[in-house]
Amino acid sequence: GSSIDKIPAIIIFCLWSGYAVFFLWDLLRERSLLRSAAFIAIAFSLPLAAYQNYLLCNRRGCFVARDYGMNILNSLDKNAILISEGADVTGILAYLQICEKERPDILLIDRLNNLLDHYYTFKFSMESLLDVDEARFPVELDIISKSKRPVYYTYDSERDAIQVPGVKLRQEGLVYKVIKNPDDLKENLRFEKYSLRGMDNPFFLRESGVSRLVSEYYWHMGEFFMSKGENSQGQLYLQKAREQNRAANPYMSYNLASWFFKLGKREGALQEVKKSLGLNPSFPALYYLLGQFYKEMSRPQEAIEAYTRLAE
Repeated sequence: GSSIDKIPAIIIFCLWSGYAVFFLWDLLRERSLLRSAAFIAIAFSLPLAAYQNYLLCNRRGCFVARDYGMNILNSLDKNAILISEGADVTGILAYLQICEKERPDILLIDRLNNLLDHYYTFKFSMESLLDVDEARFPVELDIISKSKRPVYYTYDSERDAIQVPGVKLRQEGLVYKVIKNPDDLKENLRFEKYSLRGMDNPFFLRESGVSRLVSEYYWHMGEFFMSKGENSQGQLYLQKAREQNRAANPYMSYNLASWFFKLGKREGALQEVKKSLGLNPSFPALYYLLGQFYKEMSRPQEAIEAYTRLAE
């Protein structure tokens, strides 16, 4: 597939090398022409396998994950509280704080309640996301109202947006700042200071985790410029996000298709939904979105078919 899983390849090579050492020793002790030929062939195959594995697994120059996390941390004011949602992003941020000791002044709260100290008393379940949100709100509102520290949110394309009742958010690059003062509306274009080393390397982009982060990066940029009314710039980044959404993440596809449909790119929106349904046929929200698209396009029969699949 499009993903490169390098850890099992390294483990298998090491195990094979370990067993081969004893086998080669036995061959060397029994002197014969056939066994000598076998010894030479196997002995040469070891460095060849090491070389090929190195080429496959080498990540020198790929700093996409680290840079993505550092871009977020560098976007935060001193002593900020960051309420993070998205397993990939939260894991990167936790690594940077715990292992590399980056930005120890920041309090990182995992909105999924899986990592770090638990601030939520409920147990997270995918069965009812709405109920989970209702349980989160009082905890987060208490943090926002009582703390004098700046508060930020981060989320990925699995969410259309973070919406906490009574809380206004302003996008600042890859993070969304809670605006406590209504007059604090100055623009803060963080993307100009960002870097994502390795994001244009096609070899690195073969790995699904890297392409997913690059897609998220472009999606946030597109969302930012679209919200500012700079549609041409926003469309450019949304299209790049679509190109990198190679695994057809259904959440990303849902949000991208919604944006393209709003922009009048109806065929592009339909293609995005259909591509994702081909890989995620049991994702109900995409059938609903497809039905809505067909309804708006005055294609009632196809809309009915989409809604029927939704009800199945």
